[in-house]
Amino acid sequence: MTTPSHETPTATNILHKYQLPLLAAITLLALVLRLYRLGEWSFWIDEVFTVNRIEHHYSSLTLVLENLPPRTNWLPLSLLLTAVATNFWGVSEWSVRIVPALIGVLSIPVLYFPIRKVSGTSVALIASLLLAFSPWHVFWSQNGRFYAALMLLYTVTLLVFYFGLEKNRPLYLIAGLPLFYLALSERMLAGLLLPVVVVYLLLLLVLRLPLPKGINAKNLLILSVPVIAGMMIEIHGRLVLGYSRFLGDADAFVGQVIDSPVRILLLIFFSIGLPIVVSALFSGGWLVWQRDRAGLFWLASAVVPVIFLVGVSPWTFVVDRYALIALPAWLVLTAVTIERLFTWLPRQGVWLGTAVLSLLLAQAAGDHLAYFALNNGNRLDWRGAYQYVADHKAPEDLIASDRPEIALYYLDENETVIDLSQISVTDLAALEQTVWFVVDSHGIWAIPPANKEWLEENAELLFVWYLRVREQIDLKTYRYEPPG
Repeated sequence: MTTPSHETPTATNILHKYQLPLLAAITLLALVLRLYRLGEWSFWIDEVFTVNRIEHHYSSLTLVLENLPPRTNWLPLSLLLTAVATNFWGVSEWSVRIVPALIGVLSIPVLYFPIRKVSGTSVALIASLLLAFSPWHVFWSQNGRFYAALMLLYTVTLLVFYFGLEKNRPLYLIAGLPLFYLALSERMLAGLLLPVVVVYLLLLLVLRLPLPKGINAKNLLILSVPVIAGMMIEIHGRLVLGYSRFLGDADAFVGQVIDSPVRILLLIFFSIGLPIVVSALFSGGWLVWQRDRAGLFWLASAVVPVIFLVGVSPWTFVVDRYALIALPAWLVLTAVTIERLFTWLPRQGVWLGTAVLSLLLAQAAGDHLAYFALNNGNRLDWRGAYQYVADHKAPEDLIASDRPEIALYYLDENETVIDLSQISVTDLAALEQTVWFVVDSHGIWAIPPANKEWLEENAELLFVWYLRVREQIDLKTYRYEPPG
Protein backbone atom coordinates (compact mmCIF):
# COMPACT_ATOMS: atom_id res chain seq x y z
CA MET A 1 0.00 0.00 0.00
CA THR A 2 2.06 2.92 -1.27
CA THR A 3 1.62 6.62 -0.69
CA PRO A 4 -0.21 8.22 -3.63
CA SER A 5 1.87 10.56 -5.76
CA HIS A 6 -0.78 13.28 -5.50
CA GLU A 7 -0.55 13.71 -1.71
CA THR A 8 -0.84 17.21 -0.31
CA PRO A 9 2.72 18.28 0.49
CA THR A 10 1.76 20.42 3.48
CA ALA A 11 0.11 17.45 5.19
CA THR A 12 2.25 14.43 4.39
CA ASN A 13 5.61 16.17 4.13
CA ILE A 14 5.21 17.57 7.62
CA LEU A 15 4.31 14.13 8.97
CA HIS A 16 7.27 12.58 7.21
CA LYS A 17 9.71 15.30 8.27
CA TYR A 18 8.71 15.20 11.93
CA GLN A 19 7.81 11.52 12.18
CA LEU A 20 10.32 10.67 14.92
CA PRO A 21 9.38 13.58 17.22
CA LEU A 22 5.71 12.78 16.60
CA LEU A 23 6.32 9.11 17.35
CA ALA A 24 8.13 10.09 20.56
CA ALA A 25 5.18 12.29 21.58
CA ILE A 26 2.70 9.50 20.82
CA THR A 27 4.80 7.03 22.84
CA LEU A 28 4.92 9.50 25.74
CA LEU A 29 1.11 9.77 25.59
CA ALA A 30 0.92 5.98 25.69
CA LEU A 31 3.23 5.92 28.71
CA VAL A 32 1.14 8.44 30.65
CA LEU A 33 -2.14 6.65 29.94
CA ARG A 34 -0.78 3.23 30.87
CA LEU A 35 1.00 4.26 34.07
CA TYR A 36 -1.65 6.63 35.41
CA ARG A 37 -3.28 5.11 38.53
CA LEU A 38 -1.82 1.74 37.55
CA GLY A 39 -1.83 0.28 41.04
CA GLU A 40 -5.09 1.76 42.28
CA TRP A 41 -7.53 -0.71 40.78
CA SER A 42 -8.44 -3.92 42.61
CA PHE A 43 -7.28 -7.24 41.24
CA TRP A 44 -9.88 -9.24 39.37
CA ILE A 45 -9.96 -13.03 39.34
CA ASP A 46 -7.60 -13.60 36.40
CA GLU A 47 -4.96 -11.32 37.90
CA VAL A 48 -5.11 -13.37 41.09
CA PHE A 49 -4.50 -16.42 38.89
CA THR A 50 -1.39 -14.62 37.57
CA VAL A 51 -0.18 -14.00 41.13
CA ASN A 52 -0.78 -17.63 42.10
CA ARG A 53 1.01 -18.94 39.02
CA ILE A 54 4.04 -16.75 39.72
CA GLU A 55 4.18 -17.86 43.34
CA HIS A 56 3.95 -21.55 42.41
CA HIS A 57 6.22 -21.53 39.34
CA TYR A 58 8.48 -18.46 39.19
CA SER A 59 8.97 -17.06 42.70
CA SER A 60 12.52 -18.44 43.04
CA LEU A 61 15.37 -19.33 40.72
CA THR A 62 14.86 -23.03 41.45
CA LEU A 63 11.19 -22.86 40.48
CA VAL A 64 12.01 -20.85 37.34
CA LEU A 65 14.51 -23.47 36.16
CA GLU A 66 11.99 -26.24 36.85
CA ASN A 67 9.37 -24.50 34.71
CA LEU A 68 11.38 -23.61 31.63
CA PRO A 69 11.72 -25.64 28.41
CA PRO A 70 12.42 -28.46 27.87
CA ARG A 71 10.68 -29.37 31.12
CA THR A 72 7.66 -27.40 29.99
CA ASN A 73 6.29 -26.55 26.56
CA TRP A 74 6.37 -22.79 26.69
CA LEU A 75 8.46 -19.74 27.52
CA PRO A 76 5.96 -17.05 28.64
CA LEU A 77 8.13 -13.94 28.56
CA SER A 78 5.55 -11.57 30.03
CA LEU A 79 4.98 -13.85 33.01
CA LEU A 80 8.71 -14.32 33.60
CA LEU A 81 9.27 -10.56 33.50
CA THR A 82 6.32 -10.00 35.83
CA ALA A 83 7.86 -12.53 38.21
CA VAL A 84 11.06 -10.48 38.18
CA ALA A 85 9.03 -7.38 39.08
CA THR A 86 7.11 -9.06 41.90
CA ASN A 87 10.20 -10.77 43.28
CA PHE A 88 11.96 -7.40 43.38
CA TRP A 89 9.13 -5.12 44.58
CA GLY A 90 6.85 -7.65 46.23
CA VAL A 91 3.36 -8.59 45.09
CA SER A 92 1.03 -5.65 44.61
CA GLU A 93 -1.40 -4.41 41.99
CA TRP A 94 1.32 -2.10 40.64
CA SER A 95 4.13 -4.66 40.45
CA VAL A 96 1.91 -7.25 38.75
CA ARG A 97 0.83 -4.71 36.10
CA ILE A 98 4.02 -2.77 35.40
CA VAL A 99 5.38 -5.24 32.82
CA PRO A 100 2.16 -5.42 30.74
CA ALA A 101 1.96 -1.61 30.95
CA LEU A 102 5.49 -1.16 29.60
CA ILE A 103 4.87 -3.78 26.91
CA GLY A 104 1.79 -1.78 25.91
CA VAL A 105 3.92 1.36 25.64
CA LEU A 106 6.69 -0.37 23.68
CA SER A 107 4.11 -1.71 21.24
CA ILE A 108 3.78 1.80 19.79
CA PRO A 109 7.34 2.23 18.44
CA VAL A 110 7.88 -1.48 17.81
CA LEU A 111 4.84 -1.73 15.53
CA TYR A 112 5.28 1.72 13.96
CA PHE A 113 8.26 0.82 11.78
CA PRO A 114 6.91 -2.36 10.14
CA ILE A 115 3.51 -0.69 9.64
CA ARG A 116 5.28 2.24 7.98
CA LYS A 117 7.08 -0.19 5.70
CA VAL A 118 3.76 -1.70 4.60
CA SER A 119 1.48 1.34 4.47
CA GLY A 120 3.53 4.52 4.63
CA THR A 121 4.46 7.14 7.19
CA SER A 122 1.09 8.88 7.47
CA VAL A 123 -0.85 5.66 8.04
CA ALA A 124 1.72 4.39 10.56
CA LEU A 125 1.63 7.61 12.59
CA ILE A 126 -2.17 7.76 12.64
CA ALA A 127 -2.43 4.07 13.55
CA SER A 128 0.16 4.58 16.32
CA LEU A 129 -1.86 7.48 17.73
CA LEU A 130 -5.05 5.42 17.64
CA LEU A 131 -3.32 2.51 19.38
CA ALA A 132 -1.76 4.75 22.03
CA PHE A 133 -5.18 6.26 22.76
CA SER A 134 -7.21 3.05 22.40
CA PRO A 135 -9.26 2.48 25.59
CA TRP A 136 -9.23 -1.27 24.94
CA HIS A 137 -5.46 -1.39 24.65
CA VAL A 138 -5.01 0.87 27.69
CA PHE A 139 -7.24 -1.44 29.74
CA TRP A 140 -5.33 -4.59 28.85
CA SER A 141 -2.00 -2.83 29.26
CA GLN A 142 -3.11 -2.06 32.82
CA ASN A 143 -3.90 -5.72 33.48
CA GLY A 144 -1.60 -8.26 35.07
CA ARG A 145 -2.31 -10.63 32.22
CA PHE A 146 -0.70 -11.72 28.96
CA TYR A 147 -2.89 -9.90 26.44
CA ALA A 148 -0.64 -6.90 25.69
CA ALA A 149 2.38 -9.16 25.14
CA LEU A 150 0.33 -11.59 23.05
CA MET A 151 -0.94 -8.80 20.78
CA LEU A 152 2.57 -7.45 20.25
CA LEU A 153 4.28 -10.79 19.57
CA TYR A 154 1.42 -12.01 17.38
CA THR A 155 1.39 -8.84 15.26
CA VAL A 156 5.18 -8.71 14.86
CA THR A 157 5.22 -12.38 13.82
CA LEU A 158 2.43 -11.79 11.30
CA LEU A 159 4.31 -8.84 9.78
CA VAL A 160 7.58 -10.77 9.61
CA PHE A 161 5.80 -13.55 7.71
CA TYR A 162 4.22 -10.95 5.42
CA PHE A 163 7.59 -9.37 4.61
CA GLY A 164 9.11 -12.79 4.01
CA LEU A 165 6.47 -13.56 1.39
CA GLU A 166 6.43 -10.09 -0.15
CA LYS A 167 10.19 -9.83 -0.57
CA ASN A 168 10.93 -13.54 -1.02
CA ARG A 169 13.15 -13.57 2.06
CA PRO A 170 13.23 -17.09 3.54
CA LEU A 171 15.34 -15.77 6.43
CA TYR A 172 12.41 -13.56 7.46
CA LEU A 173 10.15 -16.60 7.56
CA ILE A 174 12.72 -18.56 9.55
CA ALA A 175 13.14 -15.65 11.99
CA GLY A 176 9.36 -15.58 12.36
CA LEU A 177 9.27 -19.13 13.73
CA PRO A 178 10.82 -18.37 17.17
CA LEU A 179 8.67 -15.22 17.33
CA PHE A 180 5.63 -17.39 16.67
CA TYR A 181 6.76 -19.75 19.43
CA LEU A 182 7.03 -16.86 21.88
CA ALA A 183 3.56 -15.65 20.89
CA LEU A 184 2.17 -19.16 21.40
CA SER A 185 3.93 -19.24 24.76
CA GLU A 186 1.78 -16.32 25.87
CA ARG A 187 -1.36 -18.18 24.81
CA MET A 188 -2.37 -20.65 22.11
CA LEU A 189 -4.61 -17.89 20.73
CA ALA A 190 -1.58 -16.90 18.68
CA GLY A 191 -2.37 -19.95 16.55
CA LEU A 192 -5.02 -17.79 14.86
CA LEU A 193 -2.11 -16.42 12.84
CA LEU A 194 -2.21 -19.58 10.73
CA PRO A 195 -5.79 -19.18 9.45
CA VAL A 196 -5.04 -15.50 8.77
CA VAL A 197 -2.10 -16.43 6.54
CA VAL A 198 -4.03 -19.25 4.85
CA VAL A 199 -7.08 -17.07 4.16
CA TYR A 200 -4.86 -14.28 2.84
CA LEU A 201 -3.09 -16.63 0.43
CA LEU A 202 -6.35 -18.22 -0.72
CA LEU A 203 -7.95 -14.82 -1.33
CA LEU A 204 -4.97 -13.80 -3.43
CA LEU A 205 -5.77 -16.76 -5.69
CA VAL A 206 -9.55 -16.34 -5.64
CA LEU A 207 -9.42 -12.62 -6.37
CA ARG A 208 -6.59 -13.14 -8.87
CA LEU A 209 -4.41 -10.50 -7.33
CA PRO A 210 -0.71 -10.38 -8.28
CA LEU A 211 1.07 -12.91 -6.10
CA PRO A 212 4.00 -11.91 -3.86
CA LYS A 213 7.47 -12.89 -5.03
CA GLY A 214 7.81 -15.23 -2.08
CA ILE A 215 4.99 -17.58 -3.01
CA ASN A 216 7.01 -20.71 -3.77
CA ALA A 217 7.37 -24.23 -2.46
CA LYS A 218 10.39 -23.47 -0.23
CA ASN A 219 8.72 -20.59 1.58
CA LEU A 220 5.41 -22.38 1.95
CA LEU A 221 7.29 -25.33 3.45
CA ILE A 222 8.88 -22.98 6.00
CA LEU A 223 5.44 -21.62 6.90
CA SER A 224 4.17 -25.17 7.38
CA VAL A 225 6.94 -26.01 9.90
CA PRO A 226 4.93 -24.95 12.97
CA VAL A 227 1.96 -27.06 11.87
CA ILE A 228 4.07 -30.12 11.09
CA ALA A 229 6.15 -29.79 14.27
CA GLY A 230 3.07 -29.26 16.41
CA MET A 231 1.35 -32.32 14.96
CA MET A 232 4.42 -34.50 15.53
CA ILE A 233 4.81 -33.32 19.14
CA GLU A 234 1.12 -33.87 19.82
CA ILE A 235 1.16 -37.38 18.30
CA HIS A 236 4.26 -38.25 20.34
CA GLY A 237 2.59 -36.96 23.49
CA ARG A 238 -0.55 -38.99 22.98
CA LEU A 239 1.07 -42.24 21.79
CA VAL A 240 4.27 -42.29 23.86
CA LEU A 241 3.61 -40.13 26.91
CA GLY A 242 -0.09 -40.86 27.16
CA TYR A 243 -1.31 -37.28 27.33
CA SER A 244 -1.81 -34.24 25.12
CA ARG A 245 1.09 -31.79 25.03
CA PHE A 246 -1.01 -28.86 23.79
CA LEU A 247 -4.65 -29.65 24.54
CA GLY A 248 -4.40 -30.88 28.10
CA ASP A 249 -6.37 -27.89 29.41
CA ALA A 250 -8.93 -27.88 26.62
CA ASP A 251 -11.57 -29.56 28.79
CA ALA A 252 -11.73 -26.40 30.90
CA PHE A 253 -12.86 -24.45 27.81
CA VAL A 254 -14.69 -26.85 25.49
CA GLY A 255 -18.38 -26.87 26.27
CA GLN A 256 -18.08 -23.84 28.58
CA VAL A 257 -20.28 -21.58 26.46
CA ILE A 258 -20.87 -18.24 28.17
CA ASP A 259 -22.49 -16.10 25.48
CA SER A 260 -24.24 -16.17 22.11
CA PRO A 261 -22.24 -15.59 18.89
CA VAL A 262 -24.16 -12.39 18.16
CA ARG A 263 -23.38 -10.96 21.57
CA ILE A 264 -19.72 -11.97 21.32
CA LEU A 265 -19.52 -10.19 17.97
CA LEU A 266 -21.15 -7.05 19.36
CA LEU A 267 -18.86 -7.03 22.40
CA ILE A 268 -15.80 -7.34 20.14
CA PHE A 269 -16.98 -4.49 17.92
CA PHE A 270 -17.81 -2.27 20.88
CA SER A 271 -14.41 -3.04 22.44
CA ILE A 272 -12.59 -2.09 19.24
CA GLY A 273 -14.92 0.89 18.79
CA LEU A 274 -17.85 0.88 16.38
CA PRO A 275 -16.62 3.94 14.41
CA ILE A 276 -13.25 2.23 13.95
CA VAL A 277 -14.89 -1.02 12.85
CA VAL A 278 -17.11 0.75 10.29
CA SER A 279 -14.34 2.90 8.82
CA ALA A 280 -11.94 -0.07 8.74
CA LEU A 281 -14.41 -2.27 6.88
CA PHE A 282 -15.07 0.46 4.31
CA SER A 283 -11.38 1.14 3.71
CA GLY A 284 -10.54 -2.57 3.66
CA GLY A 285 -13.26 -3.26 1.12
CA TRP A 286 -12.15 -0.33 -1.01
CA LEU A 287 -8.49 -1.43 -0.94
CA VAL A 288 -9.44 -4.94 -2.03
CA TRP A 289 -11.57 -3.42 -4.80
CA GLN A 290 -8.44 -1.52 -5.87
CA ARG A 291 -6.58 -4.85 -5.91
CA ASP A 292 -4.24 -3.65 -3.16
CA ARG A 293 -2.40 -6.66 -1.76
CA ALA A 294 -1.41 -4.93 1.46
CA GLY A 295 -5.02 -3.87 1.96
CA LEU A 296 -6.13 -7.48 1.61
CA PHE A 297 -3.51 -8.51 4.16
CA TRP A 298 -4.77 -5.97 6.71
CA LEU A 299 -8.40 -6.88 6.06
CA ALA A 300 -7.71 -10.60 6.55
CA SER A 301 -5.70 -9.82 9.69
CA ALA A 302 -8.60 -7.82 11.10
CA VAL A 303 -11.56 -9.97 10.14
CA VAL A 304 -10.37 -13.60 10.25
CA PRO A 305 -9.70 -13.78 14.04
CA VAL A 306 -13.09 -12.22 14.76
CA ILE A 307 -14.93 -14.62 12.42
CA PHE A 308 -13.08 -17.59 13.91
CA LEU A 309 -13.81 -16.63 17.52
CA VAL A 310 -17.47 -15.94 16.83
CA GLY A 311 -17.71 -19.17 14.82
CA VAL A 312 -16.43 -21.41 17.63
CA SER A 313 -18.26 -19.59 20.43
CA PRO A 314 -21.30 -21.96 20.36
CA TRP A 315 -19.02 -24.83 21.41
CA THR A 316 -16.28 -23.36 23.57
CA PHE A 317 -15.35 -20.58 25.97
CA VAL A 318 -14.87 -17.31 24.05
CA VAL A 319 -14.70 -13.75 25.34
CA ASP A 320 -14.25 -10.49 23.48
CA ARG A 321 -10.71 -9.90 24.79
CA TYR A 322 -9.44 -12.80 22.69
CA ALA A 323 -9.86 -10.54 19.64
CA LEU A 324 -7.36 -7.98 20.97
CA ILE A 325 -4.70 -9.60 18.77
CA ALA A 326 -6.49 -8.16 15.70
CA LEU A 327 -6.69 -4.59 17.05
CA PRO A 328 -3.62 -3.22 15.17
CA ALA A 329 -5.07 -4.35 11.83
CA TRP A 330 -8.39 -2.60 12.54
CA LEU A 331 -6.54 0.58 13.48
CA VAL A 332 -4.32 0.51 10.39
CA LEU A 333 -7.38 0.23 8.12
CA THR A 334 -9.01 3.13 9.96
CA ALA A 335 -5.79 5.12 9.56
CA VAL A 336 -5.99 4.46 5.82
CA THR A 337 -9.44 6.10 5.77
CA ILE A 338 -8.11 9.21 7.51
CA GLU A 339 -4.96 9.33 5.40
CA ARG A 340 -6.97 9.15 2.19
CA LEU A 341 -9.05 12.13 3.31
CA PHE A 342 -5.82 14.06 3.86
CA THR A 343 -4.40 13.19 0.47
CA TRP A 344 -7.34 13.07 -1.93
CA LEU A 345 -8.85 16.46 -1.14
CA PRO A 346 -5.94 18.91 -1.23
CA ARG A 347 -7.31 21.61 1.07
CA GLN A 348 -10.63 20.42 2.42
CA GLY A 349 -9.15 16.96 3.03
CA VAL A 350 -6.89 18.23 5.79
CA TRP A 351 -9.93 19.55 7.63
CA LEU A 352 -12.02 16.44 6.96
CA GLY A 353 -9.24 14.07 7.95
CA THR A 354 -8.55 16.07 11.09
CA ALA A 355 -12.27 16.10 11.90
CA VAL A 356 -12.59 12.31 11.57
CA LEU A 357 -9.46 11.72 13.64
CA SER A 358 -10.68 14.19 16.26
CA LEU A 359 -14.04 12.44 16.49
CA LEU A 360 -12.35 9.09 17.11
CA LEU A 361 -10.05 10.59 19.73
CA ALA A 362 -12.97 12.42 21.36
CA GLN A 363 -14.91 9.18 21.70
CA ALA A 364 -11.86 7.50 23.22
CA ALA A 365 -11.37 10.47 25.56
CA GLY A 366 -14.90 9.97 26.88
CA ASP A 367 -14.13 6.31 27.54
CA HIS A 368 -10.92 7.30 29.33
CA LEU A 369 -12.80 9.79 31.50
CA ALA A 370 -15.21 7.07 32.61
CA TYR A 371 -12.35 4.57 33.05
CA PHE A 372 -10.06 6.75 35.18
CA ALA A 373 -12.44 9.11 36.96
CA LEU A 374 -15.72 7.25 37.41
CA ASN A 375 -15.38 3.54 36.94
CA ASN A 376 -12.50 2.26 39.06
CA GLY A 377 -10.50 1.18 36.01
CA ASN A 378 -13.53 -0.79 34.75
CA ARG A 379 -13.01 -3.22 37.63
CA LEU A 380 -15.20 -4.21 40.51
CA ASP A 381 -13.93 -2.96 43.85
CA TRP A 382 -13.12 -6.32 45.44
CA ARG A 383 -10.51 -4.68 47.67
CA GLY A 384 -13.07 -2.18 49.00
CA ALA A 385 -15.69 -4.91 49.52
CA TYR A 386 -13.37 -7.10 51.56
CA GLN A 387 -12.05 -4.12 53.48
CA TYR A 388 -15.64 -3.34 54.48
CA VAL A 389 -16.18 -6.94 55.59
CA ALA A 390 -12.90 -6.99 57.54
CA ASP A 391 -13.82 -3.74 59.30
CA HIS A 392 -17.29 -4.92 60.39
CA LYS A 393 -17.12 -8.67 60.94
CA ALA A 394 -16.65 -10.37 64.28
CA PRO A 395 -13.69 -12.74 64.66
CA GLU A 396 -15.98 -15.79 64.65
CA ASP A 397 -17.96 -14.71 61.55
CA LEU A 398 -17.56 -16.68 58.34
CA ILE A 399 -16.97 -15.37 54.81
CA ALA A 400 -18.35 -16.87 51.61
CA SER A 401 -17.73 -15.89 48.00
CA ASP A 402 -18.09 -17.02 44.42
CA ARG A 403 -14.46 -15.87 43.96
CA PRO A 404 -12.65 -17.32 46.99
CA GLU A 405 -9.24 -16.76 45.40
CA ILE A 406 -9.73 -12.98 45.52
CA ALA A 407 -10.97 -13.20 49.11
CA LEU A 408 -7.88 -15.12 50.17
CA TYR A 409 -5.65 -12.49 48.57
CA TYR A 410 -7.31 -9.46 50.20
CA LEU A 411 -8.14 -10.99 53.59
CA ASP A 412 -5.95 -12.26 56.40
CA GLU A 413 -4.34 -15.54 55.35
CA ASN A 414 -5.84 -17.25 58.40
CA GLU A 415 -9.39 -16.57 57.24
CA THR A 416 -11.50 -19.50 56.06
CA VAL A 417 -13.50 -18.65 52.94
CA ILE A 418 -16.46 -20.75 51.84
CA ASP A 419 -16.56 -21.44 48.11
CA LEU A 420 -20.18 -20.99 47.07
CA SER A 421 -19.72 -23.30 44.10
CA GLN A 422 -18.70 -26.15 46.40
CA ILE A 423 -21.40 -25.98 49.07
CA SER A 424 -25.04 -27.09 48.95
CA VAL A 425 -28.06 -25.04 49.95
CA THR A 426 -28.66 -27.53 52.78
CA ASP A 427 -25.24 -26.71 54.19
CA LEU A 428 -25.97 -23.00 53.88
CA ALA A 429 -29.27 -23.37 55.74
CA ALA A 430 -27.49 -25.29 58.52
CA LEU A 431 -24.99 -22.51 59.25
CA GLU A 432 -25.10 -21.34 62.85
CA GLN A 433 -22.74 -18.38 62.52
CA THR A 434 -22.97 -14.97 60.93
CA VAL A 435 -21.81 -15.22 57.32
CA TRP A 436 -20.65 -12.38 55.04
CA PHE A 437 -21.18 -13.01 51.33
CA VAL A 438 -19.30 -11.17 48.58
CA VAL A 439 -20.51 -12.12 45.09
CA ASP A 440 -20.30 -10.59 41.62
CA SER A 441 -22.91 -10.67 38.86
CA HIS A 442 -20.77 -12.88 36.61
CA GLY A 443 -19.46 -15.41 39.07
CA ILE A 444 -22.72 -15.88 40.95
CA TRP A 445 -24.17 -17.75 37.98
CA ALA A 446 -21.43 -20.37 38.33
CA ILE A 447 -22.78 -21.39 41.71
CA PRO A 448 -25.82 -23.69 42.10
CA PRO A 449 -29.05 -21.72 41.38
CA ALA A 450 -30.50 -22.88 44.71
CA ASN A 451 -27.63 -21.14 46.51
CA LYS A 452 -28.40 -17.88 44.76
CA GLU A 453 -32.11 -18.13 45.63
CA TRP A 454 -31.31 -18.94 49.27
CA LEU A 455 -28.89 -16.01 49.46
CA GLU A 456 -31.39 -13.49 48.11
CA GLU A 457 -34.18 -14.76 50.37
CA ASN A 458 -32.28 -15.14 53.65
CA ALA A 459 -29.37 -12.68 53.67
CA GLU A 460 -29.43 -8.91 54.04
CA LEU A 461 -28.08 -6.94 51.08
CA LEU A 462 -25.70 -4.31 52.46
CA PHE A 463 -23.91 -2.76 49.50
CA VAL A 464 -23.87 -2.93 45.71
CA TRP A 465 -20.94 -1.69 43.60
CA TYR A 466 -21.91 -1.07 39.98
CA LEU A 467 -19.77 -0.62 36.90
CA ARG A 468 -20.91 1.90 34.31
CA VAL A 469 -20.17 -0.34 31.34
CA ARG A 470 -22.13 -1.93 28.50
CA GLU A 471 -22.89 -5.08 30.49
CA GLN A 472 -24.74 -5.33 33.79
CA ILE A 473 -21.87 -5.90 36.21
CA ASP A 474 -22.10 -5.48 39.95
CA LEU A 475 -20.51 -6.63 43.18
CA LYS A 476 -22.80 -7.29 46.14
CA THR A 477 -22.12 -7.74 49.84
CA TYR A 478 -24.64 -9.63 51.98
CA ARG A 479 -24.78 -10.56 55.68
CA TYR A 480 -26.62 -13.62 56.98
CA GLU A 481 -27.69 -13.88 60.60
CA PRO A 482 -28.81 -17.39 61.65
CA PRO A 483 -32.28 -17.60 63.23
CA GLY A 484 -32.48 -17.25 67.01
